[in-house]
Amino acid sequence: DWREIFCQLPDGADAIDVAALCFDGSEGAWCAWLKGSPTCAFGFAPLSLCGTVWSAWAFGTPFMRRAVPAVSRFLRQNARSFFLERGARRLEVRSIADHDIAHTWLEGLGGEREALLHYYGKQGESFFLWSWTHG
Repeated sequence: DWREIFCQLPDGADAIDVAALCFDGSEGAWCAWLKGSPTCAFGFAPLSLCGTVWSAWAFGTPFMRRAVPAVSRFLRQNARSFFLERGARRLEVRSIADHDIAHTWLEGLGGEREALLHYYGKQGESFFLWSWTHG
């Protein structure tokens, strides 16, 4: 996850900068814990000024895989109402093109892979754009 995150940030950014960016800009943000330690952080932030398009983010420690089932259950039970209450019509996620584990998870959550974004990262890394829509 770090490679995916830091290729989108200015040089010199650190984990504290990532946390501040994610949690300060998000309207909904959560942390999954495993045996008393934070394992995965995830959340949502509005992308459009009118609130119809949102972005989702998630990252975690090497133990995140163990938290994915619980996070997935939480999202399936809560995400739809979270967005509908806010008037959202579209949720977007961008994931680095070679992050197969993330792609499997996003697809399992019902995401649609829409596009390959060439040169999205600062070193030319490609990303996939995923979406969920409510029309």
